[in-house]
Amino acid sequence: MTDASEAAGVDVTPGDAPSVVLPGYYSARDPSRALAVGPHGLPREHVAQVQRERLIDAFVQVVAERGYESAGVKAICKRAGVAYTTFYDQFESKDQLFLAAYDAGIAALFTAARDAAMAADRTSAKATVLAAIGTILQALADNPRFARFFAIEIHKAGPEAQERVDETFEKAFRLYAISGLSAPIRMSLEDAGPLVIGGAYTRIYFYIRNGRTAELPDLLEVLASFVVFDF
Repeated sequence: MTDASEAAGVDVTPGDAPSVVLPGYYSARDPSRALAVGPHGLPREHVAQVQRERLIDAFVQVVAERGYESAGVKAICKRAGVAYTTFYDQFESKDQLFLAAYDAGIAALFTAARDAAMAADRTSAKATVLAAIGTILQALADNPRFARFFAIEIHKAGPEAQERVDETFEKAFRLYAISGLSAPIRMSLEDAGPLVIGGAYTRIYFYIRNGRTAELPDLLEVLASFVVFDF
């Protein structure tokens, strides 16, 4: 099941963008990303970067709509508006493109959550958690294609993708460990981190898998209370 916004393929303009933009949000064929055919005088590095970004956005969109297995390179190139050979100038394989898109999205999520937490009331653990989790939930709700890509389709990719998921969870465990939120819990950090982070992720995964991505912000209060054990 997918969100209507995932399947609709509606193009958006930068003016419509949410505060956190993740891979797959913008149309790869947006006029602002157009590259003229023939001599254009643009630096080669700029052209390569635009093509790379277009392939990443197109890939997330195609994967969200068709599933990882059915997202062929030709379909990705067509959505991105680039030549088939351009794909292999940028990426060795579809798996490598998957990792590039995943890494870019996760980096944006962590950065946005960290910035929100830093701007919150630092004297209140729950206020800090509310800010960080609220930012993540809203970002995923605003970017339903990437939400499905990162929560559902990642598990259909190869072993390197699974390693990336493990690395992401380990990073989250470390952040939880140094946050001090585990202080009231009578168990080791090694046990508490996976239980808390894994529990929150499972609830988010359930919403995305069942086409309720737009409702993710509704989970904010219960997830924040769960993370700080404030019931």
